[in-house]
Amino acid sequence: MTSPAEVGKPDAHMRARDTPRGGAVSRAIITERNATRRQIEHVCAQLAEAVFRLAPDGPRPPEGDRKSTDRR
Repeated sequence: MTSPAEVGKPDAHMRARDTPRGGAVSRAIITERNATRRQIEHVCAQLAEAVFRLAPDGPRPPEGDRKSTDRR
């Protein structure tokens, strides 16, 4: 029997896009995640600039090498 807490929830095997409005919710989550990632990358670039200004002794990595290596 289904508990009252489970009524209206998709089954565990269903993906969000399979539910009503699930596709829109999934897109919103992905959009928010991407915006957060861009903000993090921007802040990391600012931090790298500040660190380089404080300690410019070492060689500076090329711009592309300073970006996140996480490629999910």
